Amino acid sequence: MIIRRGRCSARSAAGLLTFFALGIPDGMLGVAWPEMRRAHHEPASALSILLVCGTSAFFTATALSAPAAYRFGSRVLLIGGSVSATLGGVVIAAGSSFITVAVGVALLSGGCGLLDATVSSMVSLAGKTRLIGLMHSIYAVGAAGAPLVLAAWTSSSSWRFLYLGVAATHGVLLTTWCVVATDERLPRRQHCARTGSRPLNVLGVAVALATFIAVSGVEIAAGAWAAVYVSDGLERSAATASLAALGFWAALCAARIGAGSGGIRRARAWMIGGSIASALGSIALWTSPAVGMALAGFALLGAGVGPLLPMLTVLTPHRVGHEAAAQVIGWQLAAASVGAALAAGGTGVWVRHSGVQVVPSALALMAMVMVALVVLLDSRTGSLAGAAVYQIAPESRPAA
Repeated sequence: MIIRRGRCSARSAAGLLTFFALGIPDGMLGVAWPEMRRAHHEPASALSILLVCGTSAFFTATALSAPAAYRFGSRVLLIGGSVSATLGGVVIAAGSSFITVAVGVALLSGGCGLLDATVSSMVSLAGKTRLIGLMHSIYAVGAAGAPLVLAAWTSSSSWRFLYLGVAATHGVLLTTWCVVATDERLPRRQHCARTGSRPLNVLGVAVALATFIAVSGVEIAAGAWAAVYVSDGLERSAATASLAALGFWAALCAARIGAGSGGIRRARAWMIGGSIASALGSIALWTSPAVGMALAGFALLGAGVGPLLPMLTVLTPHRVGHEAAAQVIGWQLAAASVGAALAAGGTGVWVRHSGVQVVPSALALMAMVMVALVVLLDSRTGSLAGAAVYQIAPESRPAA
């Protein structure tokens, strides 16, 4: 029992380290982009190309994660994802051309996709609500730390050293998973007539996927374009631009910690309240060009969107059943990557045609759509899996 408990603690620590490593590149790219694009002689709108490359790789990895986990086990996916992410960080740091950087972003994001889907499925199926809330909070710590370091480091080549740091972090993660990961097969969904499992509600799952698209779109677009908007749109210093990104990710982190401590029973309040707060933050950005309003708006936007993804993820097994959870979580994370690509990339296209000043307008429109979908999903919670979502019976939890 002691050995088993120690192994579980080690795996929980590895899960926390995983999400910290996942957050660093998401918080870094938008802040590093002004110096990165100057080094590679690219316009500001070319950021959308990197975002599309990264999210496409993330989509492919997460969409295939469940079938791969059924066939090869979680250990192979965890180690393979760590290897890919490590290589991606090295390629970005050493890249001498924009195309090389795009390849590195794809490798990094693909590896992160495998890690995200596999760890999220394992923790959600284990019913560890507080752990998944804490992991998503640690993700935000990693995302907030990158802008803070870049704000303090004024060297034009600092982004190269920080991407080497990303590679080193994933190298440590690779070593950790080689030691603590076990060769588990996630539960495979069988035909419900044989197993008695609940049939999936197709419309309910579709609403959930659309909600993941919207939530991830707002989160990634705001995180990626916050520094660019303050730097190029409001013509402020790099340090001030970094503070905008830092405020967004720090508020997101604090909100996720609060949501995780509240447990599942308060998930509905966090989801509805968070989506409304995000809309208010985006409206504040939209209505005033003052730098103080921009900093406050991005912070409110981060606080609002922060609890949404972890709460939606941890509730998935109780919406669709444990047999289908791994597959649906993979679909949801793939949908989230689609949302990130559409939102961040679409914003880049709009920026190319109309300038960086349109970023608040894009965020406000996306936030409005997100609020509508969150409310619609909440109204359908009773029919998603034929059982109440927020009242979880003890017997529905998997055995320890």
